[in-house]
Amino acid sequence: MTKSEFLNQLASQLSDISPEEREEALSYYREYIEDAGLENEEALLQELGSPAKVAADIKKDIYQRTSYSSDIQPNAVIRHSETYTDNNNTHQEHTKNSNNTNLILILILAVLLSPFWVPLVITVASLIFSVLVTILAIGFGIGVSGIALLIVGIVLFALGIYNLFLSPFIGILLIGISMLIFSLGILFTLFTGWICLKVFPWIIKQLSTLWHKLTPPRKGAHS
Repeated sequence: MTKSEFLNQLASQLSDISPEEREEALSYYREYIEDAGLENEEALLQELGSPAKVAADIKKDIYQRTSYSSDIQPNAVIRHSETYTDNNNTHQEHTKNSNNTNLILILILAVLLSPFWVPLVITVASLIFSVLVTILAIGFGIGVSGIALLIVGIVLFALGIYNLFLSPFIGILLIGISMLIFSLGILFTLFTGWICLKVFPWIIKQLSTLWHKLTPPRKGAHS
């Protein structure tokens, strides 16, 4: 049963009391359920019981207030709410204790299994580190090669220009080779830039995502 279904049925069960008392009761239970949060809504509705039972308790309180004692609390819902507030506090305390117990059991299990998972974690971390170092070395090597090719291309181009006046054929050949080498240098340099700007950030992002998946935030950390 959802909150809306519960409130609709409760309103139907309270159709024979005054509109003020009915609206007061509905308003209270609406806020009471919303304050519990969506994650606790189903459990809270089960604790409250059927709308017919809740309506019967409210009518009983109204009858006792109007018939027997003027000292009873003016809000007919307060007595009923206090009972369920206590139940809800008890439920929350039980849940908190269960979470603490589960955390202790997990820590004990982690210590007992440490001879198995610690070497595995070290192996995986070493593998990841080796891959990163390899990629870094490849990128660095390609970058150095690119710069070297650019320098060689510039030198050959200058020699080609100089030889145009001495031996036009050799000069043109050197200029052609220098342009080819210079183009390779530009290609290697751009590839190195792509590794630095795209590959490394992507790897770091994937490692960060993996880390967050392996270490999820513990419930109740903000309470």
